[in-house]
Amino acid sequence: KLIGMPKESINSFKAFFAYYDANEQHLTVAKKKSYLDMRTFGYDMLAANYAKVSYLDSAAIQHKFNIKFAKRFNDISYPSSINNYGLFYYWTKKELDTALIHFNKAYDITQRNFPKHYLIGSIRDNIADIYVEQKKITEANILYHKNFEFYKYTINEYLEYLDITRLISAGSQYISTALALNQIDKANEVFNELEIILNNPIHKTKVQASSLLEVLKVKEALFFKQNKFKDTYQISREVKTLEDSLSSQTAASEQKWLMVVNSIVLDQVKQNFAMETIQKENKIKSQ
Repeated sequence: KLIGMPKESINSFKAFFAYYDANEQHLTVAKKKSYLDMRTFGYDMLAANYAKVSYLDSAAIQHKFNIKFAKRFNDISYPSSINNYGLFYYWTKKELDTALIHFNKAYDITQRNFPKHYLIGSIRDNIADIYVEQKKITEANILYHKNFEFYKYTINEYLEYLDITRLISAGSQYISTALALNQIDKANEVFNELEIILNNPIHKTKVQASSLLEVLKVKEALFFKQNKFKDTYQISREVKTLEDSLSSQTAASEQKWLMVVNSIVLDQVKQNFAMETIQKENKIKSQ
């Protein structure tokens, strides 16, 4: 229902790149460098939008171009573009083995050249998610635990503080896989750490409702494994209440977004109609 927005985004990015190409010769070296992040981001968004409107061949071509473009520069955009290509195979084409090849390549480059960069946690999470789908729970469990330790101490360069959402998610994923491996004591140990994080006044304002839901779900699973059936039932009710609340909020947000989009489209139609009317009137006057 929002297919028009990705198409509009594609046209906007194409217009930006055409404008940049036409004016690049007039830019200083410093100015070109300042536009680099915008260009790599734009190329990635262009590929993602092609995928959203099911132009899969165009998306694949764009991803390959992005990787070739980013490889020219000695920065994080190169492994990031490879990781994004992996996400294309994972989320869109559902080809897990191919996605894993790209994730592992991106991970190796990031580990070798940018070992402390925030991207490494995202790539590790992608690999672990595929391992879960491939029923390689032990391998996934190890990576989720690495991410839990990683997000405890790594500052997100954009947020400029610890990413509590990612930290909680990594801990919850570790607990879930630990329980699947019947490692109840290890799961309980990390759950206790999660509760300390949630109750920390410094972090409380940064905890999202979706993160609380993740914690409640693993708490429910943990209590069930510990044979605390009365507590499990109580937590399951809390899970249902929070899920219903989040679903209602999502529906309301989508409706509000649709209203905004429809308003923008309507304004564009009105402007086009007004412009056509003026052009017709001018043409009549000139006859």
